[in-house]
Amino acid sequence: MQFIAFILIYPLLWMISMLPFRVLYLLSDFFFVIMYHVAGYRKKTVRKNLLIALPHLTAKERLEIEKSPIIICVICF
Repeated sequence: MQFIAFILIYPLLWMISMLPFRVLYLLSDFFFVIMYHVAGYRKKTVRKNLLIALPHLTAKERLEIEKSPIIICVICF
């Protein structure tokens, strides 16, 4: 079973690894839109945690942090 999964997944991963960085960045932006805006993945949890951790910031500042690439990286991976 693992061998079949390897045979199916390895070529896909290899093709993705051959893409130029510009295309990878475009793919990551696309997945960000899907994960954050369409699916709303962990949006409530992140907002609640930021409110607890950074109560002195305004709502606008917390929203900037929420959408920052570092937070998105942590959420997705």
